[in-house]
Amino acid sequence: MKMKKKIYYENLENFCGLEYLTLQDAPMYKHSKYGEIIDLPPHEMELLAAKTIIQNKVSIRGKEVKLLRSALDLSLEKFAREFDLASSTVLKWERAANERLSLPNEVVVRLFCAEKLACQISTQYSELIEVVTPTTPILIKAA
Repeated sequence: MKMKKKIYYENLENFCGLEYLTLQDAPMYKHSKYGEIIDLPPHEMELLAAKTIIQNKVSIRGKEVKLLRSALDLSLEKFAREFDLASSTVLKWERAANERLSLPNEVVVRLFCAEKLACQISTQYSELIEVVTPTTPILIKAA
């Protein structure tokens, strides 16, 4: 007989490994073997985080590039090809996890991801370069 999982809700800080994201009211359950499990599909969680990064104008570092690429389900090669870059360049960005991309690269990556994620963002240059480094958590409501 299969046991029905008992769902409870909890806020998750450092959502998707990003210190400024908190997932509010994440559906969770306890697994006898694996402990606490988030009851959301992994790709859905990546998409939530990716859209939040783009819509909140968070500065894009290597960590964010890796998450955005994963959320878009693109290999290093396919992601790099979108920008006419070598995959080694994207890998270099991702390995420098806490280093912000150069301004031209950040703007192009943000515009590309916004289009692919269907996020409405400004295309005004002054607004595109106006990014933030969050000092307080950005709250994401679990779907």
